[in-house]
Amino acid sequence: MAVYRETRALEGTPRWALALSDNDLTTAAMLKVFSCSLGVNLTPANTPRLSAVLARATVDWTAGFNTLKTLYGTKRPYQIEPAPVCLPSTSALVNSSDYPSGHTTWGWAMGLMLAELAPDAATGVLMRARAYGESRAVCGVHTVSAVEGGAATAMAVLAAQHGSAVFRADLEGARAELAALRAAAKGKPESCALENQALTKSPY
Repeated sequence: MAVYRETRALEGTPRWALALSDNDLTTAAMLKVFSCSLGVNLTPANTPRLSAVLARATVDWTAGFNTLKTLYGTKRPYQIEPAPVCLPSTSALVNSSDYPSGHTTWGWAMGLMLAELAPDAATGVLMRARAYGESRAVCGVHTVSAVEGGAATAMAVLAAQHGSAVFRADLEGARAELAALRAAAKGKPESCALENQALTKSPY
């Protein structure tokens, strides 16, 4: 709660705006999140194999965090102590408890997957994945412990998914697709400088 109170001061800053942008869980938005760290514009159209892997994988990721949300049923920080959050409305969160963070589960699992597919870019990818989870605390919709719980959930579920030969084969297809796309890239995506500015230091 101390972090929650402290980060309310970020309202109106570039980091607050990034937290709002990070709220979008569509495949297109999630691919965009990691475009700068991979040095290429990722879209569902130019990454059909990767997008297909994500679509299937997120079913397991979602089941993992929803099981735990139901088990723990903890309140979100703004429900304990009302204050501004980065979202225009929290109505979609009414029936979703704080722990663990679903967004962080998705972001960290995707970051780990992309780091595996493009190990030369792993540091930047994982830094962005960490920041993606931190955006939930910046936004005010999750506690720091819920963010940490989301990362732990991501690691557990992704490790289990690697036990599937089908999943591993799908990853290899996505690896080749991503490598070809990055090799043909002519420059970093637009707006990377703005993102990097927002991520220069930890928000808490």
